[in-house]
Amino acid sequence: MVFRQNAKSYGRKAQVSAYQEGISGFNKGKLSNPYPTNSERNRSWEYGFNKAYFLNLKQVKENERTGKRGKKVYKQKTQYSK
Repeated sequence: MVFRQNAKSYGRKAQVSAYQEGISGFNKGKLSNPYPTNSERNRSWEYGFNKAYFLNLKQVKENERTGKRGKKVYKQKTQYSK
């Protein structure tokens, strides 16, 4: 179980949900689910991980569509281009 410090708890540690752990796991690159298979916390962790993945995928596709990223790379001429 993962805990984080909560300022309102006066020194006690507040419990972080498995959903939030899945989101932070995706953001940090932790790909393995720490909970036992077929448990509620396992499914919740997976849901958070997948939610973060698909939000990131949507953002990447939007950036590719609008051309916000990579303009400098594609505009530069290489030694092989004419």
